[in-house]
Amino acid sequence: IIFRMKYCLQKSQNFKILKNHFKFSTITSKNVESYNKDGYVHIPGYFSKSEIYSLKDEMSRIINNIKEEDLNKNNTFRTDSPFFIDYMLESGDKTRFFFENDTFNQDGTLKYPVAECINKVGHGTHDENPVFRKFCYSEKIKNLFRALGYIKPMIVQSMYIFKSKRIGGE
Repeated sequence: IIFRMKYCLQKSQNFKILKNHFKFSTITSKNVESYNKDGYVHIPGYFSKSEIYSLKDEMSRIINNIKEEDLNKNNTFRTDSPFFIDYMLESGDKTRFFFENDTFNQDGTLKYPVAECINKVGHGTHDENPVFRKFCYSEKIKNLFRALGYIKPMIVQSMYIFKSKRIGGE
């Protein structure tokens, strides 16, 4: 399971000044170089198992309480669907469910358990859900982006991405 946040970021022109203002004990210059080169960085151990499991447990709770209207075969990744395009574009301030293609039977029921059919949950979960809000707006997240050389990071979108064992691939 992957959790990804998109930030509206303004890159600092003087990283050395920022570096002197904050303490980044677990973020190294190699991490910053990797981020600048690849556009992402993996920092093992930066978040505790407790922090990660709190997100996983909360997402399980969200999925277990999914509403019937969110189980809609039009929520699959089909860029040719006007419903899907509107559903996605209007999801910035909501928790919305996006399903893998080929997860629904002809009658609209799911072929597999709901957690195995979801591609992602997004895009406003960071604001709407207290557990995700606490994580996303934590000092640890702010410090990570400051360490990467950004000033005034703002979350514009969050996604909790599922990797199902049976279906998916986009």
